[in-house]
Amino acid sequence: ARAGPPVEAVLAGVDFRPPPDSPGFTSADLATHADPAGIRRALAQQLFAPVRWIDTIHSFRDHYGIGEIIECGPGRVLSGLGRRCAPELSHVALENLSGVKQYAQSGGGS
Repeated sequence: ARAGPPVEAVLAGVDFRPPPDSPGFTSADLATHADPAGIRRALAQQLFAPVRWIDTIHSFRDHYGIGEIIECGPGRVLSGLGRRCAPELSHVALENLSGVKQYAQSGGGS
C-alpha cells in the first residue's frame, strides 16, 4: 500500500487524451472507466486489489455480451481458468506478436 501515493502522483501527470474510444475494464471493481479521473483511480486501485478473474469473465459474459476472451502474453493460465468457469465462451491464448498477427489475419473473432 506504500506504493499507492507515488503511483497516484505519476498517474496524475499522465494526460489521457482524448478519452479512449472504448472504456477500460478493471477486475478490481468489475467496472468500466472512460474519464481520465476514473482511469487514474482504477489503475491505482488495480495495483493493490486481488485479481478477480472468474468474476471478470462472468461480468464480461453477463453484462457486456462478450462471447470471446483473448489472453495476450506468455502462458495460457487465464484461458484455462476461463474454460473451466465459462466453457460456453470462446477462449483464445495468443502468446506472442506472431500469434496476434496470425489471429488478426485469419479474421479471428469476427
